[in-house]
Amino acid sequence: MTPFVGRDPELAELLAAADEAARGHGSVALIGGEAGIGKTRLTVELADRLTRNGFAIARGGCRPADGPAFGPWATILSTLTGGAKDLPLIAEQPAAARAAGTVPAAADRSGLFAAASRRLRQAGTRPWLVVLDDLHWADRDTIALLGYLAVDVVALPVLLIGTYRDDELDDAELTFSVHPDRRLVLRGLDRPALDRAILGLTGVQLPPQQLATLHQRTSGNPFFAGEIVRLLRAEGSLRAAGLPMALPTSVRLVLDRRLARLSSSVVEILSAVAILGNEADEAVAAAVAGKDAASWDEAVRQAIDAGLIRRRAPHTVAFVHALIAEALRAAPGDRSRRDRHERAALALAAHNGARDREAAAIAGHLTAAAELGGPAAPAVEAAIAAAEAATATVANDAAVRHLTDALALLPRAPEVVDRDALLIRLGDACAAAGDPVGARTAFRDAARSARDSGDANSFAHAALGYAGGPVGFEVGWLDAEQIDLLRSALNMLDELDSSIRVALLARLSVALTHAESIPRRRELAEQAVAMARRIGDSPSLAGALAALCDAIAGPDDVAARLAAATEVADVGRSVGDRQTELLGRRLRLVALAESGDWPAVDREINAYAVAGEPLRQDRFGFYPPLWRAMRALMQGRYELSAELTCRAAAMADRAGSVNGLLLTASQHYDRLLQLGLRDEAWQVFTTALNDARLPTFSAVDHAVLRIPCAPDDEARDLLDGLIGDGRMARPMDSEWLGAMWVAGEAAVRTGHRAAAAAVHRQLQPYRRLFVIDGIGAACWGRVGDLLDRLGLLIEPIVPRRLPDAGSPVPASVFRCEGDAWLIDYAGRRVQVKDAKGLHDLAALLRAPGREIHVAELVGAAPDRSDAGPLADRRAIADYRRRLADLQEQLQQADADADPVRSERYRVERAALIDELGAVTGLGGRPRVASSATERMRKTVRFRIHTAIRHLSALHPEVGRHLQTAVRTGTFCSYRPERPVPWEF
Repeated sequence: MTPFVGRDPELAELLAAADEAARGHGSVALIGGEAGIGKTRLTVELADRLTRNGFAIARGGCRPADGPAFGPWATILSTLTGGAKDLPLIAEQPAAARAAGTVPAAADRSGLFAAASRRLRQAGTRPWLVVLDDLHWADRDTIALLGYLAVDVVALPVLLIGTYRDDELDDAELTFSVHPDRRLVLRGLDRPALDRAILGLTGVQLPPQQLATLHQRTSGNPFFAGEIVRLLRAEGSLRAAGLPMALPTSVRLVLDRRLARLSSSVVEILSAVAILGNEADEAVAAAVAGKDAASWDEAVRQAIDAGLIRRRAPHTVAFVHALIAEALRAAPGDRSRRDRHERAALALAAHNGARDREAAAIAGHLTAAAELGGPAAPAVEAAIAAAEAATATVANDAAVRHLTDALALLPRAPEVVDRDALLIRLGDACAAAGDPVGARTAFRDAARSARDSGDANSFAHAALGYAGGPVGFEVGWLDAEQIDLLRSALNMLDELDSSIRVALLARLSVALTHAESIPRRRELAEQAVAMARRIGDSPSLAGALAALCDAIAGPDDVAARLAAATEVADVGRSVGDRQTELLGRRLRLVALAESGDWPAVDREINAYAVAGEPLRQDRFGFYPPLWRAMRALMQGRYELSAELTCRAAAMADRAGSVNGLLLTASQHYDRLLQLGLRDEAWQVFTTALNDARLPTFSAVDHAVLRIPCAPDDEARDLLDGLIGDGRMARPMDSEWLGAMWVAGEAAVRTGHRAAAAAVHRQLQPYRRLFVIDGIGAACWGRVGDLLDRLGLLIEPIVPRRLPDAGSPVPASVFRCEGDAWLIDYAGRRVQVKDAKGLHDLAALLRAPGREIHVAELVGAAPDRSDAGPLADRRAIADYRRRLADLQEQLQQADADADPVRSERYRVERAALIDELGAVTGLGGRPRVASSATERMRKTVRFRIHTAIRHLSALHPEVGRHLQTAVRTGTFCSYRPERPVPWEF
């Protein structure tokens, strides 16, 4: 074994992490470096030392290309729990799924990952070192499980280490997927350390000049250096006079020359092991090599003596370095390699009945043999079997790989499986793996073929897959091809009730968004719901109800949507389909927000996050940060809101979610508008216009987005076009209420009384609703508040002629009576629950015209230590210039497809926007700095405005009066247009 030299700092860091793990504070470390640099040697040394300190060790390695999904985890978790090596994690899936022989696609690995998490937690109180080797060969499923378990080890006595070749795997991608606590990258040894390593490996002490040349040529890689010294010694040229050290330029050539010195028997057994991977079961490898026990043992002994392999565990041999196996696998001779692949497949299938466990490896060998001229039919069958095994363990990426192999070989064996059926399987696997482009391509090809052959059932399944499946999570946009496929599928099917017909009707209803009328879409969705109830199919019913919610997304049906969405979530929960449950919760949240039930909204955000957490998929996961950003925006917490929006946007971008990209852009736009940055908000929209991933905006949408950013004259002209005939120029869909809100706000801003009257008339039935942007990007406000402001524009308060002297003036009442307030104004009396804001208002009403410091209202001593403006106007101008610069840099980074720079600019820009909001007040004026006074100002403003808003809901007249008469700031006042006698 390579002596341990030159890695003391890294070992010390890992030992410190192990000490923390032993106290129950586990962590994750990644160790990267090129082949032969010492990653394995470092973890072996760590394991030796920790074993002496009471740690248990679990280790698993990834195979090159053909390893079974989750294979290394099966080995590790079985070691942790003392289980069998084939570790049937799938047995912990729901009983119904096991009985059916499949795992629901919507499980999306969650059950499997949760089972692995339980096994990790059940490992006992003894501390563990867990090492996952060769992550550069790992499939995405194995990496995803590593990232999932990384969260658990924080509270466990576990030090989890992954090793990888950093020249074969993207550091940034791996780090993002795993979120390690530390990442160590090993580089070459310095010259003294390399000298000690060579001495320990070969017993050779090189002269200084030769050592310097060797160090330069190998960059301090101890394995490369050791192999070269061994070769030179074997050739007798190690200390030749005037040795030029003309070293081979490729270590593979070094290895080839070293292997050439071995007997043919040893090369045969090494080739057999190499064809199986970097390590192999001796019985399987002996069968591949065609060796009996005696000849096998003798050849293995010679290979061990040559320092090429070692016995790693009972009945298992492993190469001392992966490069040896790679050199053997790359050796010339197609026929011999084909034969070895075929023998390997047979041996794996026969060995201990391990066909299911080794399905991926068997498929890999038969596919490789077919590519080298072997028969295609066995390879296609094996690839399909491997895909089924991968799907059963929710290893979706592996399933895609196997099905792609089968499809490539199918023209040579068309009798094995129907091509359309295989394409539909591939589409399903791509969709489950988060590859929507691959899925649509496969479904499109299947649909074309099925249409040509007249296969109605295959065509229907292909069309449904193309549309996103029975319960599509993405809200569709105009897609003529999708609409044509769904309509054609319905026409080709018979008209009998069936689950597939329910799903087609529901998805067509959604696909027709913006293409046909709301009544037609509602009719299709209601047909689907009725049919699903007739056949008693709960999963189909959930998809139909979700489509109905989409068809009745306008303000007239909030209660109906809430009821339907609740049923969708309940169905998803009852059948264990998390995607359906999440869809129902998403629909519920929007309806609850429109209803203004904000405590229920907050509970729903948390419930969604809990239900979606086991999936750990960005296409579902971006919603909680998006919604929490909305709530932070409602509270004026701009920095937190910006941070959460950036987080949601990054997740949506990774998932390729059009909905997510639109929602996060809308949220950014809304935040900028709240900060008074109209030009910057419009820039967000124009950037979205140029994003090829996003749909084309209609003229109405363009006007609705432009009006809040436009100067008053332009806004007024656009407003005329939007409601020129007194009606909103769009149907009453999910966007109607928002468009009306924009029109009403613009009418108030520009003094457009005709538009104000039209908006006021149409919004009257929806006074109690809140306006929600999209699927929870922002809350623009309560319709009733806008109606009150519109009312002031339509019917302004005209000062009445004061009564003659001596005539009685009717008194108004603003009086606290226990835990309630009696409010009597303009002939209307109400009772209101006690609140601090009402006490503030009473203090102002008692002293009309007087400027009252906020400290007086909160009962504190005034803080007169104002330090001047938080930022002067020059500083504010600098802020705005930097924002403009960042916008240009962000656009350039997006154009360069550089996500790292884009994310950095977005975060900096969001922070600057929040800082600008903190130092400016209304109209962009500088805010005065005084920490105590500023906190009191914000507190009082919030209390007063909340009280007026509640009063407006119960007594619109007094609400309008107080909105116009009360001023808030560091000094607050009550200045009515006419004197009002109040009784207290």
